Amino acid sequence: GERQQRVELVLHKLPGRVLVRSMPVAGRVLVDGAVAGSSNAAPLVLAAGEHRLRIEAERHLPHEQVVVVEGMD
Repeated sequence: GERQQRVELVLHKLPGRVLVRSMPVAGRVLVDGAVAGSSNAAPLVLAAGEHRLRIEAERHLPHEQVVVVEGMD
């Protein structure tokens, strides 16, 4: 008879863009603990899923937040 072959593939979402803005000053942006750039600059391209963002600026308390990137870019 005729043989069939089955193939299973996992599709991953494309990365998404996250624009980080901070006031009153720009700061250093860390994504999942690694320096990724500066706030108030070009959007960050991040893999779809959950990420921990942290903004640090001189003479200001750091701000940390978890974001979920949809990954539709």
